[in-house]
Amino acid sequence: MLAFGSERPRVAQDFTAFLVAVPIFPLFVPLSSLYDETKLITTFTLSNPLGGASVYMGGINVSTPAGNNPGLEIQAGTMPQFKVLQEDRQLYELQALLQSIASRIECTPAPLEKIPFICWDLTRIFLTSTVNVNVTVAVFPQMYL
Repeated sequence: MLAFGSERPRVAQDFTAFLVAVPIFPLFVPLSSLYDETKLITTFTLSNPLGGASVYMGGINVSTPAGNNPGLEIQAGTMPQFKVLQEDRQLYELQALLQSIASRIECTPAPLEKIPFICWDLTRIFLTSTVNVNVTVAVFPQMYL
């Protein structure tokens, strides 16, 4: 029996948490000015403390429900998680094996596909609220490609 799973290298998941001061609408703030697509963030959480006010998350010019571009409501006392699923990753890992098999049976191997890596760009996600609120954001980067 193969013990493949127990022989695989282990990589510890890293994360960073930081505060974001959310301004009152019509002002808005990005989730982060640092964590863009180059940081490979695949999951983030936004913790809105109990006893605070709802925070609204959306694109540029996000607003509260009173505005023209209402964002997703993150209620006080909640901590939603936003995660990207890399569904195509296993297909990407099989391509070299499929090319090897094709060449051995004298078929022309198909060119390797460059399957995109999907991640979050927190510089393009914005927050606003009806009162000043501090929220905590935790980011979880992909540890390898």
